[in-house]
Amino acid sequence: MDEVSRSALILGGGRSRRMGRDKRLISLQETQTVLALEVAALQSLHLPIWFAGAAHDAARPQLDGVAILWDLESLAGPLIALLDAWRVVSGELLLLSADLPQLRTEFLQKILGEAAAHPQAKAVIPSDGEHWQPLCAYYRSGALLQLQELRRAGERSLLAALQGMKTHELHIFEAPDEASLCNWNRPSDREEPHP
Repeated sequence: MDEVSRSALILGGGRSRRMGRDKRLISLQETQTVLALEVAALQSLHLPIWFAGAAHDAARPQLDGVAILWDLESLAGPLIALLDAWRVVSGELLLLSADLPQLRTEFLQKILGEAAAHPQAKAVIPSDGEHWQPLCAYYRSGALLQLQELRRAGERSLLAALQGMKTHELHIFEAPDEASLCNWNRPSDREEPHP
């Protein structure tokens, strides 16, 4: 059986309007930024790592071992950024947003383990017990092809597109209190205690 091609894709093309500054570049530990720590969590998985962001990005990330893609349609949202990047990256994707300050390699390994345990699932998506977390999830080519069709039909929301897919095509697993799913959207998010 052929080995499946898979990569990690970080989406970082948002405006960070609610945060008031570039979330990716907030320093966490000495000089490490959120984005650099996220890349470090990915590196031990030995997957090719791609970063997709806006071409006019004034803070273009300089990260060793990360291939950079510029969005074809800037600021169009995660669904469009994901599908545009997939045209270049292809294969299966471990998808992450660029604002996960507590991302742990162990949780990424859990997502990959869930994907291996559910080979029939077109996507493997954690839930924090209340909401699906599609920007820290695993997508097979079948899901991405279906998402492409939904995009062609006019859908622009990744979460809405996934919720429109048949439930048996997705594997949703519960991950309540998982720190890796914490993301920062507003300055106050940094001050709140996280698990």
